[in-house]
Amino acid sequence: MCLNAKTGDVIWGPERTARGTVSASPTLADHKVYITNESAVTTVLAAGPKFELLATNELDAGYTLSSLAVSGSQLFMRTDTLLLNGSQSFHT
Repeated sequence: MCLNAKTGDVIWGPERTARGTVSASPTLADHKVYITNESAVTTVLAAGPKFELLATNELDAGYTLSSLAVSGSQLFMRTDTLLLNGSQSFHT
């Protein structure tokens, strides 16, 4: 669900991202919103006023509570056993 931060009005929702518990904060990069669940499945949405699913990335990377990190044009994900450079793994 996407809400207007000032008014609380619903902009879009209740469209679904990948099923699972999300503990990480959403990450905004390159006009995209990345939402990663605890099973290391990342949903990529277009940043904007309508729901637009761009990709769902399922990585065999284990368990994660971490938000994606951004450095330049690179994305990084930390799991319980790995540090991944997601720029090589994520479809956007």
